[in-house]
Amino acid sequence: MSKITRKVVYTSRNPKPVSHFSQAIIADRTIYCSGVIGIEMDEPKVVPGGVAAQAATALKFEVKTRG
Repeated sequence: MSKITRKVVYTSRNPKPVSHFSQAIIADRTIYCSGVIGIEMDEPKVVPGGVAAQAATALKFEVKTRG
């Protein structure tokens, strides 16, 4: 059995998590997002356009973090 390496992700390029969560955990080739919501970077307000726009914004931040 191989050992899976986990990395806690935190960057100032993304909005800060709302609570005590990490922005993400990278385990092998999988990114686990926790406490990541679709909010504007400059203002703490939810992105307009519904759940699809909010999810796209949250994932955009995670992809920028991962590179």
